[in-house]
Amino acid sequence: MRRGAAVLAAAVVASAAVTGLLLAYLAAWLIASGGAMGLDVGLAARSLALSVATASAATIAAVAAAVPAGYVFSRGLLPWGRALEVLLLLPFAMPPVAVGAMLLFALTGPLRPLDEALGIVFTVKGLVVAQYMVVYPMAVRVVKAGFDAVPPRYEAVARSLGCTWWCGFTRVALPMARRGLLAAAVLAFTRSLGEFGASAMLAGVKPDTATLPIAIYLAFGSGDSATGVALILVSAAAAAASLAVLQRLEPRG
Repeated sequence: MRRGAAVLAAAVVASAAVTGLLLAYLAAWLIASGGAMGLDVGLAARSLALSVATASAATIAAVAAAVPAGYVFSRGLLPWGRALEVLLLLPFAMPPVAVGAMLLFALTGPLRPLDEALGIVFTVKGLVVAQYMVVYPMAVRVVKAGFDAVPPRYEAVARSLGCTWWCGFTRVALPMARRGLLAAAVLAFTRSLGEFGASAMLAGVKPDTATLPIAIYLAFGSGDSATGVALILVSAAAAAASLAVLQRLEPRG
């Protein structure tokens, strides 16, 4: 048993070491090549700020919309709920570039009046919409899991004591599912930071809509490997910080 556990532990360490070694190699290359001296600091700062801003907006919208959806699916309040859930989760299972293409096709076709009114296509707003479409289904799944962990009988007891349905939802189910909501927010934010395909299709690959992933693509596309590598390290640090927060939210055994 101990030998088997040791083998499993070694496999986990080896898997984690691959990512660590890749990042260490990039950092060492950046220092050794002297590329750090010629970095496009302005691009790095702008892309990081834009990534955080758009990811925050997409996360707030996604989690706010995921709460009612997750609760409805968790409690089975809709007929054909499983079929509807599959339909809602489709964008998460599809390639992000396909999701972005769908949005672009709709907003330049039948939904053109909406785009003309709001200015979504090839703008920063397009980044938020694209990220929202990609992370919303994931947020629904995580929020649903949070509500699944709250036995419905607690709400039933609250109602038997005179609490309304809304009271039971806001004072019993919602507070007890808060870990799921927080986990959904952290995961949605982390995923939004790394979203490229849908964002590139809907907002374009250009400097004024360059989030971290798009800025990395632009940097390598223009031959500026040093800035591209630096942005990879910045994105890794941002992702690590988000994942560290997620770990703090997980219950300890």
